Amino acid sequence: MFGSAPRAAARTGQVSAALLFAVEGIGVTETPKKAVPLRWSCHARRIGLGSFRELVVFTRHAGARVR
Repeated sequence: MFGSAPRAAARTGQVSAALLFAVEGIGVTETPKKAVPLRWSCHARRIGLGSFRELVVFTRHAGARVR
């Protein structure tokens, strides 16, 4: 493998904890813009055009509706 792989300083499954780590300088995180509180928006940087996730829904029963 070429280059180097980053070492994790901390891991979390909580968006709020990841934001705290980034604000305190422990590391960086990628989170949705809506998850960043207004008071921390000065720490946020846009990294590109954004990302998206394609969502496909299937059903086994005819007539089922998503509400």
